[in-house]
Amino acid sequence: MVCKPFDTYIAECAEQIRRRHTIHHHPIDAEMVLAANSPFELRPHPPANGGKYHYGALLIHGLLDSPFSLRDVGAHLQQAGVLSRAVLLPGHGSCPDDLLSVKHDEWINTVRYGIETLRQEAEAIFLVGFSTGATLSIYHALNDASIQGVILIAPALKIRAPVSTIVRWPVLANFFSGENKWLAREAENNYVKYESVPFKPVIELGKLIESIKQIKKPLACPTMVVMSRQDETVSARAALRYFTRNTNNEKNRFILYSTRNHPYPDQRIEVRASIYPDLHVRKMSHIALPFAPDNPHYGQHGDYEEHSNPLAPQTVYGAYNRVEIKMYDQLRKLGLMKKRRQSLTYNPDFSYMAESITRFIITSTPPI
Repeated sequence: MVCKPFDTYIAECAEQIRRRHTIHHHPIDAEMVLAANSPFELRPHPPANGGKYHYGALLIHGLLDSPFSLRDVGAHLQQAGVLSRAVLLPGHGSCPDDLLSVKHDEWINTVRYGIETLRQEAEAIFLVGFSTGATLSIYHALNDASIQGVILIAPALKIRAPVSTIVRWPVLANFFSGENKWLAREAENNYVKYESVPFKPVIELGKLIESIKQIKKPLACPTMVVMSRQDETVSARAALRYFTRNTNNEKNRFILYSTRNHPYPDQRIEVRASIYPDLHVRKMSHIALPFAPDNPHYGQHGDYEEHSNPLAPQTVYGAYNRVEIKMYDQLRKLGLMKKRRQSLTYNPDFSYMAESITRFIITSTPPI
């Protein structure tokens, strides 16, 4: 089977985004919004011998997100000589309604396409997934022995309650996929991520997680995990459990951001601080992990309305879900809390994380 060229795929996705995304409703340049939501390719200098790149990384974004969520990681890998490509999962990058009919098999097929096209130009293929993208990375690595390694950023191996209850019970899943289609219906004021949450893709994510559980074997390839212990979206405990059960590879590594310096008997687990008093950061959030402090949207000086600003002394940044933030806002209005609570939008430790990912890729492959 001959795959369409990746630049053709990018152009086709961009045209769909141009037709479906509400880019004209934003006070942001339409072409910039288009680029943020489109698949992309970051090429290093061509190989000296004119052949394949030694390293290739497929970047896979998470649920409700867009390829933009892994652009900072991809740019870092590009500087290290890694050919990096990001795919757009079906239903994303346009409008939330496009997720109402999506199936996880479509996501699987898109990632498979990305792997096949990347293999044409790179010798060692790595999968770099964020959240749902990490879950898809696990699925493909379990089914494709040629994958050289996986980097799992906040892997969605278990969804935090109460959504997990809906996913597990078929009666509830059927109920919420009928007329009651939305977990949350919000104004779309973030041009790189959906604010509204349909039930359908959450249920499909649950099916993807269950399909991984059906495969009764550990990951054979080198595995790196990056996670916040206080993740408010997916279970850090499930990620730790999945990682520690796999003892067959000494190259495996886990970077765990935590508010406590709690040592683990597994020496492959490195605990990093998630408290930065000078930046008013108390916890590392789910969404913050893949973004650099200088990210133009989510960074310290980003254009996102709720970006984490280190010069805002009346705000505490951390890992909070929507319900918690609304509760804290009410307490603040009643005078029971002085400072506002807001989700952290960037990773203060991004440079260390990105360098660790690069080192992991290079040390997990034979020398050039």
